[in-house]
Amino acid sequence: MKEKEKYIYLAGLFDGEGCFSISLDADKKNWRGIKTFHIEITIVNTDLKILKFIQNLLKRGIITSKKVNLNRKPVYHLRFYKLSDCLRICKILYPYLKIKRKQCELMKKWCISRLSQKYPKILLRDNKGRILKKEDSGYSEKEINIYYQLKKLNQRGQEQVAKAERLIKAGKNPEKRKNYEQTD
Repeated sequence: MKEKEKYIYLAGLFDGEGCFSISLDADKKNWRGIKTFHIEITIVNTDLKILKFIQNLLKRGIITSKKVNLNRKPVYHLRFYKLSDCLRICKILYPYLKIKRKQCELMKKWCISRLSQKYPKILLRDNKGRILKKEDSGYSEKEINIYYQLKKLNQRGQEQVAKAERLIKAGKNPEKRKNYEQTD
């Protein structure tokens, strides 16, 4: 398989099983006593061989496993945390992604911004975007906005599941609804 074909295959796996996320660790603070964000690109699968293939292809990543019910297959996670690794992966995947292209684009912008950041003072906001206070957080307003945009995009799937569950409870078949499928 040619390298481009491998990346196209990889993008398909990420579209189906991957996640681009930025999380705010409100309980922990960095060495300056400031709340911190953590980035992570993850792909989840029950086939360890696929994740090892991806790890070897990208020459990065940590594979972890999660204990599950005895009646189920083990679940494996391939995770990337380092800014430079996440940026590299985003640059590789972006041209081939279909479903998670916007998440990848936001993650790429975050990484570029963090790698060139000079830690300005910013306005800290709560979950609803309301200004809490101005603080030297080390995160720019642009980065805070990227965090909220990515968080909103990643919640979209959960909203669709909840909508389907409501339809099922109401005795309707969600598969027959025209607006049920994700549109981009």
